[in-house]
Amino acid sequence: MKKSLLLLAALLMVTLVSGASAMEKGTTIFAIELGQGTADLTNPVPSTATPSYINGFAEPEISGQIEVWHMFSEDYAFNISGGVGFFSAKQEPDDPAADTEDTFSHTSFRVRVGGDRVGQVGDRLTVFIGPGLEFFTGKAKEKFEGGGGPTVENESSSTTRFGVSGRVGGMMKISDNVSIVGRVGHNLGYATSSADKGNAKITWWPSSFDAAWGLAFAFGSQ
Repeated sequence: MKKSLLLLAALLMVTLVSGASAMEKGTTIFAIELGQGTADLTNPVPSTATPSYINGFAEPEISGQIEVWHMFSEDYAFNISGGVGFFSAKQEPDDPAADTEDTFSHTSFRVRVGGDRVGQVGDRLTVFIGPGLEFFTGKAKEKFEGGGGPTVENESSSTTRFGVSGRVGGMMKISDNVSIVGRVGHNLGYATSSADKGNAKITWWPSSFDAAWGLAFAFGSQ
């Protein structure tokens, strides 16, 4: 279903694009991207527990997002992006009758606002670089089932992270209005999480790298 929706959105954008050249003043670029990043999370605990401490950790994730640039001039663009991330791992025991099948997962959401300096390299390559501000929130889950006992599910408290980020990337044109877009970046932030029961709390300063690639569609211009 997700793949079908992404394909439908891509086909819709292709039908909407105008004949404007990419990166003119007034042009808007819409991108659909897949990528990787790092989620900052806390350990899952039973909903009835009042933990003495909660522990923070970082976990890799796959992400999907949309991104929009609007060109205020031929070399500067406002940018906003938002997307979701996820991770899942399953451990299967040697003896299912004695041990549980364990599943660990997380989901996250992030949004970023920034500005990019844009430059043209020849006729078919556009590069961009710029800073931004990012907000992230995520939760971790664990599930134990089998082994002759009841299924147990635990969930962490929400982690929020505010940070600054910088990235560099490029758009390689495959037509006047469609490009392959890719980028790499780094973020530094302040993360915090409080236990759902009791007073346990954790704050820390995480940093990580991220990357993404996808298709970008240009439309509209002055």
